Amino acid sequence: MSTVTASEVSIRQSKPEDVKLLMEFAEDFEWDLSMYDHLSYIKIDPNYLIVAADRNDEPVGFCGVSQNAPNTIYFGNFIVRKDLRKKGIGRLLWTAMLEKAGDQNIVLDGGPDMADWYIAHGFPFQAYKVQFCVVKVTSDMKQSIQSSYDTVTLTENMWPALMEYDRQVYPTFDRTRILRAWFSGELVRVAVAMKAGKIVGYGSIHRKPNNEYGLRNVFGDNEDVIEALLYNMLSGLPIGTVVHFMILEDKPLPKYIHHSVPVEETAIRMFNKVKIETNTDKIWLATAHIV
Repeated sequence: MSTVTASEVSIRQSKPEDVKLLMEFAEDFEWDLSMYDHLSYIKIDPNYLIVAADRNDEPVGFCGVSQNAPNTIYFGNFIVRKDLRKKGIGRLLWTAMLEKAGDQNIVLDGGPDMADWYIAHGFPFQAYKVQFCVVKVTSDMKQSIQSSYDTVTLTENMWPALMEYDRQVYPTFDRTRILRAWFSGELVRVAVAMKAGKIVGYGSIHRKPNNEYGLRNVFGDNEDVIEALLYNMLSGLPIGTVVHFMILEDKPLPKYIHHSVPVEETAIRMFNKVKIETNTDKIWLATAHIV
């Protein structure tokens, strides 16, 4: 690979053919990012992805700026090719991100090694921290579990009730547009836990490359709800299937996935203007992609 300096880099809008490199960069850093996430971002903002390109117009870095809600921007997919870090390319992308965001509340998920840098650059507010983990489906996970909750697949007529539950988790922030983007399409399935006809939790699972899967936003009233949702989403997968997830740092591992293995990576949710209020009692498995 050739050496590239910041003076040789230009910032431009992404092209469809760039996404393959984005996925390769993310895999190189062992990020939990897949085409599912990219397509979900596209549904929110077709022009969310910005590219740092060399003189041959080859991408050497990426960043994502998506308008998740009125006056709320999410920064994601901020990555520079591994051999070109610390050459000023990241700063060019960062400047482009700030220019596109303007005077809005910005949300991002930063690693602990970057937290001080983000604070120094205008992100003083922090919410929760997540630990990245993986779990392999075992034969034990296929055995039926006792539960007082019904778990069903989300249908269109359940959306109003789903959003009513989501407002218990995000009482001041309407996530309808965000969840509509992430919870639709052939790559994802959403499981809903119910008791006496009321929603008490939900979670999503999406298909990744190489027969792997990812969990996003598994919320519930208590750990028993989480157990029921995890059984619904994972028990049908083949033995040995690898599933990625992010658990809130202060939450215990649910019994159903007690054999999970933590990955070194963690992330802290940060804000530049105001912290979005969340009821973390109901958040178990979160994500570094969905506000």
